[in-house]
Parts: sequence; structure tokens; C-alpha cells
Amino acid sequence: MIVFDGTSGLTTVAKNSYNYQLAQWISGGNFYVVSTKHTAISDFQAGQTIDGFVKTGNAAQSFLKLSKDIWNWNYADTEISFETGVAQVKTNLTSNPSGHDYYIIAQPVLAAAKAALAAQTPAVTLNVVANLQTEWKKAYNQTTIPAAALFVNKASYETKKDKIDAFLAQTQIRQDEAVSSIDKVAGALNSYGDENAVMNRFGFTSALVKALQPSDQFGILKTGDIADKKAFANDFETTLGGSAFADSLFL
Repeated sequence: MIVFDGTSGLTTVAKNSYNYQLAQWISGGNFYVVSTKHTAISDFQAGQTIDGFVKTGNAAQSFLKLSKDIWNWNYADTEISFETGVAQVKTNLTSNPSGHDYYIIAQPVLAAAKAALAAQTPAVTLNVVANLQTEWKKAYNQTTIPAAALFVNKASYETKKDKIDAFLAQTQIRQDEAVSSIDKVAGALNSYGDENAVMNRFGFTSALVKALQPSDQFGILKTGDIADKKAFANDFETTLGGSAFADSLFL
């Protein structure tokens, strides 16, 4: 089994005829537009600049769709840049907070950037201009922006079906607990050691989980959030102008 970005994984599997199928969605997006200069979508004016990450990724693609088709932002190709990862956006933002008008960022990097800016002298306030998940749902009536999914090797599934089915069911239980039992998750994380050990292993701390998960900023998908895993992928992909994924790509 492999955890990977869902729609990118489906595209990669289809393109290369890899022996994998999408078995389960894990999370929706945790993508935001932030700024130290502006506080609302309506603040945009021609000539303002944007810094994002991974142009082909769902954060960038959802932003491009929303900003052009829904918010009516009119910017030139030279006024938006894309980094290789969200960590570089954080570096750009914290080292030069006014370098761009808007930054596309993801949690929990957003929380780290906000804390780093607040600690500067003088302190810098980081405004959340748009929650891309909320804006996407409002514009296109879709649950959220797809993010992580779990892919299963088809040959393995044929020989270990019962064990893999049990693993998938347990994974969904853990996703549900990640939403409803935040203290239990924090305790499980802390069992791996001190804050540095937890950060090194998972990329975030239990304190961040307790701060962000109550407002669903990790985007974990619980039972019932996704009624149809194929439709969830296809609705997003076709809204972006792509083609629906074949049924054979899904377990």
C-alpha cells in the first residue's frame, strides 16, 4: 500500500499502467491563501503578485480555477510564481513578508509561518484571505478539495484480500478518531517521545493537532464524508477541465 496525493496518483497510475488502485480517501485539502498586506479576496487589484507551490498540484490548480473563474482576479503569468514545495513558500513568506501580495500555503506550515512572523520584531500579522476548501465547496458544491489517498497493489490484494480489507477498515476507524478523539491522537503522538521526536517522525506536533483539528484544518475525512470515492475524484478533475478517471483505477 502507498499513501499518495489522490488525483495525482490516479493520473500516474493511468499514465504508466501501474498495478495499483485507489482504495480509500484519507484527507481533503488544507490549503489557504494568506497575506500580510490584504485581508479579503476583494482586495485584489491588477499588478499584485502571488507565490504558490507545485503548479500541477491541487492547491495551485484549485486556486487558479477559483481566482480566475469565480473571484475574477486578472493577473499575468509573470505575476504568479510556483515553488517546488510548500516549505519554500514558508521561507519566502517569513524572510520577506511583503515580497508578494498573496501566498498559497498549507497547514500545518501555515501555523508555523504565522508563529514565526508573530515572533519577529516588529511582529507581523498574517491574514487568512481565503480557505480554498470552503471556497471550492461554495463554488462547485463539492465536499472539499481531494488530497491524500491510500493505494493498494492489485496483486497483493488478490492474495491478501482479508488482511487488506481489515487494514482499510481499521484505517477508517483511526481517521474517525482523528476527528472526534483529539486528545487520544495527541497521546498517541506523544508516546513516540518529546516534541522534537514527534516532529521528526510526523512533521507536526500534538500541540498543533490540538490547535488545528477542532476547526478541521488537517482535513481528515471521516465515515460518511465521501459517499462515492470515484465521484469525489472525477467531480474535481472534470471541474478543472480534465477527463474522468476510469472505473478500473478504483478498488
